[in-house]
Amino acid sequence: MLRTGEVSHGAVLARAMALCREAEGSCTWPDVPERYWQSAVKEMIGEETAGGNGQEKQ
Repeated sequence: MLRTGEVSHGAVLARAMALCREAEGSCTWPDVPERYWQSAVKEMIGEETAGGNGQEKQ
């Protein structure tokens, strides 16, 4: 997912926290629910890498 360096972990974290704040009113790291991490990854990297199994589609 973030191995290529094209999208930083910090950028995904910031987006996940923003999604969490929008939906729930507040968000505290490290308690960001998985659904917001998944949504952030899908938005920033794409569906194929957001499956959670660590395998990218080729």
